[in-house]
Amino acid sequence: MIMIVAGICSVLFTRLKFPAVIGYIVAGMFLGPSILGKVVVFNMDTVNFLANLGIALLMFSIGIDFNLKRLRKVGGFAILAATVEIGLMFTIGYILGTALGLGFTESVFLAAVMSISSTAVIIKVLADTGNLDKDFVEPIIGLLIVEDLLGVVILTLTSPLLTGGVPEMSTTVGIVAIIMLFIGFSLLLGLAVVPYVIDHVGKSYSSETLLLVALGMALGFSLVAVSLGLSIAIGAFLMGVLVSQSRYGEAVGIKIVPLKEVFLAVFFVSVGMLVDPMLVLTGLPIAIIIALVFIAGKTFSVTIGLYAANISGRTAFLAGAGMVAIGEVSFVIANSGVQAGVISQALYSSIIGAAILTMVILPLSIKNSQKELDWLMGHLPRPFLASLKAVEGVRAEVRTKLSYSAEKRRDIRRQLFWIFVDFTIFIMIQIFGIILLGASSLLKPVANLLHIGGSVVALVLCVALALPVFYDIHNRLRNIVTVLATAVVDDKSYQTISNTYVFRVFNRLARVFFVLILLFTLVPFGYVLGEYQSVWVLVFIGLGAILGYLIWDVVGSSYRIVSVALTRNLEDKEGEKPKQ
Repeated sequence: MIMIVAGICSVLFTRLKFPAVIGYIVAGMFLGPSILGKVVVFNMDTVNFLANLGIALLMFSIGIDFNLKRLRKVGGFAILAATVEIGLMFTIGYILGTALGLGFTESVFLAAVMSISSTAVIIKVLADTGNLDKDFVEPIIGLLIVEDLLGVVILTLTSPLLTGGVPEMSTTVGIVAIIMLFIGFSLLLGLAVVPYVIDHVGKSYSSETLLLVALGMALGFSLVAVSLGLSIAIGAFLMGVLVSQSRYGEAVGIKIVPLKEVFLAVFFVSVGMLVDPMLVLTGLPIAIIIALVFIAGKTFSVTIGLYAANISGRTAFLAGAGMVAIGEVSFVIANSGVQAGVISQALYSSIIGAAILTMVILPLSIKNSQKELDWLMGHLPRPFLASLKAVEGVRAEVRTKLSYSAEKRRDIRRQLFWIFVDFTIFIMIQIFGIILLGASSLLKPVANLLHIGGSVVALVLCVALALPVFYDIHNRLRNIVTVLATAVVDDKSYQTISNTYVFRVFNRLARVFFVLILLFTLVPFGYVLGEYQSVWVLVFIGLGAILGYLIWDVVGSSYRIVSVALTRNLEDKEGEKPKQ
């Protein structure tokens, strides 16, 4: 029954020039309890079982496509851009959730749903519209690869919320630790064993046997992940990454496509079966709001992310306009939330409605993206437009000069490596602050003594501990600015460079980035510091900075110990030794 109705709807919607995914979801609505379900009773346990197979096969296929060689090919720009983009989208989604009056858990799920675009729909629409050879497609593919990876991480991190309510901070930290250990152990052991096994089976046995062995390993690893309390998706995804390192990885990927398409269709039908068409209609205004915010936010965040990754402004905007479709992983996240009862049927229906709207708008967005860019450029204030053109000219010059200077590229990579180490330490400090917030009893004596809240104590301590990190990031950014400026003006003298227009442009951009990092400090404390006025929050940050300065020797030495511990086993091919 599912295949018959899904096939009919797929044909109808494909002839109407809509993605087949919309047909599957509509088929699910038709088969759901509101329409045909009143006549035919479906065994939802069986449907959900088949849908879970679709999730596992989807993530296994994504893992094979994600392979480590392809990640290296898309380069660091995709990782940087996707990190900025998803961070912005998650923030936009959470703010939208709170503005709509949703609780913490529903706002987090809405933010997670809005963070990921649809790989399948976007690639299909790009192919159908004849845009696969355009210059903005490569950044889109790179972002989609990294988005799928981060989507798996988001899906796993939201799993504690499926029990309902807000999880304890210490529990969340424990789950993050389990995820990291599971991924690390899987990659270390798997890279040594799995490719060898797949190569041996592919060489010695038939293609059917190869497919069965690969599927057995994928589903078996999903079972291991579930037994550890993690998502079924992360086990299948990791096995896909491991299989992709085999010489037969591409062959497995090709063989898996028909199975994936069949069971993924069942998954999308199951998504539709949970939707009440009447709720979609009554929740249409909310769906329109979610869709419009997603489209505007996605275009903006992708443009900012790619621009920060040194992609031209025009290419960045066109790529952003080509990614405005809510993705498959988002459906998995929303589906898990509604089945666990932590998000309402009304919100779920609005999310599905918004996703359908974005899929319908995507072809129009791609077709009209150049017109939208021209309109935007024509309505920007002239001084701002002149500054943008100047920055774009400088960036183009930098790209050209750096392509001829291996030494400058090496120096920038070295600085970025240590900024990454600083970010790792910074996140560790934030986790420490989150644990303090969760274990509020530890802060009560100090808070009562100073007549302030425990969240203030946690914030002050985190700022004090992070002071050496801020200082090092500031210096690293300044070093990068100097290298970029010398690449343009071909002058090694720092005193001369620091007085040039080019240096001032890059320095201002670095300061904006640095301010964003400082604001990121407040993220874990935002919902508990809401009772204080912004002036007081700035005072608390200032107190943390003063405390950090007073105990600089202690926090500085601790920072050096942690940075050396994190980098002790890393080989730095550029010849720089870890800080002592």
